[in-house]
Amino acid sequence: GLYILDKNQEDISKRYPDVINHSIKNITVIVCDHFNNIWVSDNACLYQFNAFGKFIRKIDYQTVFNDKKQSRLITDIVIDEVADGVWFDLSGEGLAFYDLRNRKCIKYEKGGVMPLSDNRISNILLDKNNNLWVALAHTLEYKPRNDKYFISSPTVKWGNKQISNENNSL
Repeated sequence: GLYILDKNQEDISKRYPDVINHSIKNITVIVCDHFNNIWVSDNACLYQFNAFGKFIRKIDYQTVFNDKKQSRLITDIVIDEVADGVWFDLSGEGLAFYDLRNRKCIKYEKGGVMPLSDNRISNILLDKNNNLWVALAHTLEYKPRNDKYFISSPTVKWGNKQISNENNSL
């Protein structure tokens, strides 16, 4: 379940009734976006609450991914406010972007139409320029903000240092 630690030790059922009323089980990810909305993922849905615990929306994964899977393990989520969407790590099945405006999903996977070099993702991150970085099992790939495809760079600049992706080792 979802527990809220309230620094004022108020009765959370009065302060956060929408969070308490949504029976969320098997939580895999909780993230906060730049607007202080809280996004909670379980095995079936993604829930969005505002900073005061008021329910905003529930997104069913069967609808997002257009499949019949009853349960899906989501291990990482990144909220992309600029593109108005959500990036999902699909736990060994690649990566997906769900556009919140038009309710369309784009899947990125090894050998797919929108390819990644590997489906095993360990982390996803949006940088300050809104480029998406994906740490895969043996490499690092990124998708520049306005591009459709991921790029596997042999060398990544990190401050004054360069990190090499050669021989699949960072």
